[in-house]
Amino acid sequence: MWAICFRECKDLFKGFKPVLIISILLGMAMVSTRLGAAFPDEIEGVTQKEMYTSGLTLTITLFGILFVFALSHSVVNKEIESKTIRFLVTKTSRNRILLGKFMGTVLFWLIIIGTCFTFITLTSRMFHLTNYIEIMIFLLYSISAAFLLSNTVPKSSQSMFIGLILALAIPGLSLWAYFSERWYIMWLKYVTPYYYTELAFPLQGVPLLFAALFIVLSLYLFKRRDF
Repeated sequence: MWAICFRECKDLFKGFKPVLIISILLGMAMVSTRLGAAFPDEIEGVTQKEMYTSGLTLTITLFGILFVFALSHSVVNKEIESKTIRFLVTKTSRNRILLGKFMGTVLFWLIIIGTCFTFITLTSRMFHLTNYIEIMIFLLYSISAAFLLSNTVPKSSQSMFIGLILALAIPGLSLWAYFSERWYIMWLKYVTPYYYTELAFPLQGVPLLFAALFIVLSLYLFKRRDF
């Protein structure tokens, strides 16, 4: 399982898309530090500490799902299409394969976001653990959703198209549901991670429950797949 984990993490660093995403996140981290340094006092309820992470937080909030889906929409079905899954199944259990890939993807984002926050911490001389945890909760929801998508949709080309639509639709639908008073719309805000970012601990951790549910469903579907 650990071999699969490290291989998946290493593979995610390859190609143009991860380089572009990493560049965007590091760029926004730099913008955040300049913003925090430019406004040493609290502005309209936003503290200087929040200023230092505002650019990175906003980027993840708006495009985090898109970034994750762009890299991991085919995390499972690409292995099935290339027939490499048959080799993996002979070496270890299906649960270990999927969990190894999940852990590798999480490790990739831990490294990327951790690097951004290390830069912010060194620049601001402030520790931003709470913001780091909030962003990782958001990304864990997105990663597990990408795994469920890749297990549900058989072809990587299809999962890429559906993932793009979902990544663009979820933020808009969540915002619409947040302000809507119509019962058939407002329930949507409770199944996306955006609503819980404004709540206090421990309700901020509710997206982790959805992430766990998505992974359990992914494991169930993966075990039933015929290779």
